[in-house]
Amino acid sequence: MATGSFKVSGMVGGLYESVRGFRYQFYEAIADIVDNSVDAGAYEIHILTDKDRVLIADDGKGMDEKALQNAVTPWRKRISDHESGSKGKYGIGLKAAGFSLANTLKIHTKTKNGTFYFIEVQLSKMVGIND
Repeated sequence: MATGSFKVSGMVGGLYESVRGFRYQFYEAIADIVDNSVDAGAYEIHILTDKDRVLIADDGKGMDEKALQNAVTPWRKRISDHESGSKGKYGIGLKAAGFSLANTLKIHTKTKNGTFYFIEVQLSKMVGIND
């Protein structure tokens, strides 16, 4: 089983600063992330929460490296958004929703061919803040 990993450039820090201003209510943030699962063709979506974290897992199609990089880069949308009729519109929902829930966004994904990708984005490191 192959695995891949990559880092998001710190040069997008200014874009992450703009994400800080978006504050969702808890239920809005969950709904926005679940919309991504639906857009990915998920039939099963599991939401687990405790006092320290929120975990959302689905059986959607997964993301390859480029799609995952786009998913965590502010103002970038999925390449297929225009053709698919997906709920995503501006390329900010996952980031704004995720960072409304926590300072750290972790995404684990698996492509159809079995390659796993993981990314962790800490908002405070991207914009040089300590919230």
